[in-house]
Amino acid sequence: GNRGRLYVGALLGVSITYNFFTLYFDVDQRILPGSVHAIRHNRYAGVSWAFLHIFLHANLIFAATGIGLVLRFASQSLDSEAHRASSEEAGTLPLSSEFTSSYRWLLCASTGAALLLLLGLGLLHKPAPYVRHRMARTLSRIAFGVLFILLPLVDSRISALGYLGTIGTLITGSVFCEFVLVEADHLRSHGWISGRRRESHGRDSEALERSPQ
Repeated sequence: GNRGRLYVGALLGVSITYNFFTLYFDVDQRILPGSVHAIRHNRYAGVSWAFLHIFLHANLIFAATGIGLVLRFASQSLDSEAHRASSEEAGTLPLSSEFTSSYRWLLCASTGAALLLLLGLGLLHKPAPYVRHRMARTLSRIAFGVLFILLPLVDSRISALGYLGTIGTLITGSVFCEFVLVEADHLRSHGWISGRRRESHGRDSEALERSPQ
């Protein structure tokens, strides 16, 4: 019933929120050994990194508003008369039974834009020399970001919960893959650090051998 759809919508909303959290702290803003944060990289990258957060926060607010609208539609009564009466009693305008185009663009475009802005923040950092999966993650993020932005053009007959479910499923799979790739680069960092230590130790040994006794 409506309560079940509301629970599913809430679960999808929490999932999308957690995925954004994971992308920011565990993927895009994760500074691996040998990489340099944008603020320490150069001043232009640092200023750009700081100001991009304004647009990121705005799109996250829009996305949260879209999720809230989906939850409102998911909990909407099938009896339009009862819904209209409850809306009038609460002093609010009755909500249309259709998830309109403006609502679809609000949810999908803001989610896609937030993904692309998170990517831009991550690219401002100077990568470590051993990182191999940055290009794959970049192309994947661009593809999903553009897909979400254009999703409202697919079919207007999809329900509000259908849009949220599509976004939640795709973003969860994308974030999982990106997290695995970042962890793979992190594991490679141990070999890179060990190699640097062996190289440094070798130079120190050569210096000692060449030094006069």
